[in-house]
Amino acid sequence: ILKMLPELFDHQDQNVRASSKGLTLELCRWIGKDPVKSILFEKMRDTMKKELEAELVNVTGAAKPTRKIRAEQDKEPEQEVVAEVTGTGPSEETVSDAPQEIDEYELIDPVDILTPLEKSGFWDGVKAAKWSERKEAVAELTKLASTKRIAPGDFSEVCRTLKKLITDVNMAVSVEAIQAIGNLARGLRAHFAGSSRFLLPVLLEKLKEKRPTLTEALTQTLQAMYKSGCLNLADIVEDIKTAVKNKVPLVRSLTLNWLTFCIETS
Repeated sequence: ILKMLPELFDHQDQNVRASSKGLTLELCRWIGKDPVKSILFEKMRDTMKKELEAELVNVTGAAKPTRKIRAEQDKEPEQEVVAEVTGTGPSEETVSDAPQEIDEYELIDPVDILTPLEKSGFWDGVKAAKWSERKEAVAELTKLASTKRIAPGDFSEVCRTLKKLITDVNMAVSVEAIQAIGNLARGLRAHFAGSSRFLLPVLLEKLKEKRPTLTEALTQTLQAMYKSGCLNLADIVEDIKTAVKNKVPLVRSLTLNWLTFCIETS
């Protein structure tokens, strides 16, 4: 990520430059100022160095992750077993009495939405010639997917359809499809990981559109995909690298803004 930033500092679009600075400052909070400077400064103009130095003065403290990557999550049960066997785990006296925060998601029964979606006429609706009928069909999916916890299932064909609808000629249909993806991400969480990686490139490409309604829908959905655990930083690096080379400045700046959000909420 750091290696792709120097050329963006010199980008002719001020939004891209601003987003690059914002991302750099956030990275400094995570890995320290010196590592960032050692990689960036040798490829940077003196003027830009001075600007960044001035901004770095305001960076204090160090950020700590609030979530684990999948590899760490997979190791947790194994570590717990080892602790039980060896007796090296925390004693009862050292365990904090503070109540653990309960994730409401885990307490909710998952809801099957594929069966009612099938009965709703979704598949015929999304193929309709009239944009209003396509939008209505996707809106039904958005509504069904708004349930807090969705039962896992085969959403592959649904996602292939949504991928096409993201680029629908009618903006209302496109926005509805993007919002449906956001709801699926929130409701399925890790079960939507593969679909999220499948949909990510076209979502980032769609950031080129300058319509506020579309930009807002894309921003909310991209944030939901990461915040819900559908994606982690390792998943998105290659797509980020591709997006920041997009010829449309808006794609670059909004992609960098999203990456900054991902790092901030890690």
